[in-house]
Amino acid sequence: MGVPSNNITVCLVSDQLAGGGAERFSAQLSTFLVEKGIQVHHVLVLDAIEYAHEGEVFNLGRLKRKSPFFLNRFRRFFALRHFFKTHSFHIIIDTRVKKKGLQELFIHRLIYRSPYILIVHSARAEWYVPWGLWGARWIYQKAAAVVAVSKGIQQLLESHYGLKNVTHIPVAYPTFPNSSSLDLPPFILAVGRMNDPIKQYDRLIAMYAQSELPQRGIHLIILGEGYLLSEYQKQAAQLVCSKMIHFHGRVTNPHDYYTKALFSVLTSKNEGFPTVLLESLFFGTPVIAYNCPTGPNEIIQHEYNGLLVSNQDETAYIQALNRMICDKELYLRCKDYAKSSVAKYSMEHVGAQWINLISQKL
Repeated sequence: MGVPSNNITVCLVSDQLAGGGAERFSAQLSTFLVEKGIQVHHVLVLDAIEYAHEGEVFNLGRLKRKSPFFLNRFRRFFALRHFFKTHSFHIIIDTRVKKKGLQELFIHRLIYRSPYILIVHSARAEWYVPWGLWGARWIYQKAAAVVAVSKGIQQLLESHYGLKNVTHIPVAYPTFPNSSSLDLPPFILAVGRMNDPIKQYDRLIAMYAQSELPQRGIHLIILGEGYLLSEYQKQAAQLVCSKMIHFHGRVTNPHDYYTKALFSVLTSKNEGFPTVLLESLFFGTPVIAYNCPTGPNEIIQHEYNGLLVSNQDETAYIQALNRMICDKELYLRCKDYAKSSVAKYSMEHVGAQWINLISQKL
């Protein structure tokens, strides 16, 4: 590394430090970098912090006032510009969703004064590349590097957008402290936000109801919150097995849920690199997931740590639910192999890749 680590300053620009896997990884990365002697600053768009992190925080969300939208945007734009004008960073790592092309052009061309690395966390690349090919040319090709959290996203960015500066670094699994023991019936587990239909919990509930699990006394627990929660609750209430479907809200420490679940399930339309699969496997709990774009087929080794189901094939998914319960040999094999299968996704391994990339760009 060309500069001693204790002299390196990194700015992590994130939507927030709360909510989902992408935001949690920003917090994890900050802690890892500080442990390695690198100075870290955070810039947050929203005033939401719940994950443990290290480094100083510049919280743009707190600058919002009860004033017209335009004045709010104008005020925060100049505050951000002043921040980067008065701070010197070796590298800026931008993890945000980017849907407003003109705003991003101003930020990346007029505000950022240091080399920047952009992270793409979802197979929905349009959330990160505003203005399509034009945006890729004027924003992403100017980046020191573009980090795709899955190989599938890397391939998309290279083939569809023609980017040459893409590299792949996965996210790491988070760890949670041991928590007080919960008294729970036999259950399978789903975890994720409910602010959009991407997780497809309505389909999960319907498939669970059609499977053999309710008759075998195996419950479904869903962790998460969002505006769709009430719709899912109404759907579940109409089913014969309604008393076996439980919504436990948002849980900051899901340790007991992962360790006690028979297996975890993912029914998303699309992902990036789903940390819920990593979390479950880290705790020794097998998984079942659609082979959706992107990430599950890079994490799940079919019939060794879980089951990978043809994308959006509901009949096959119901069969997978039944098979994981009925095929004891398969289940025990997946459970035995689960934790070791994600060893390479520890923060130490993933963080080392980030240290290497940062050192290359200094």
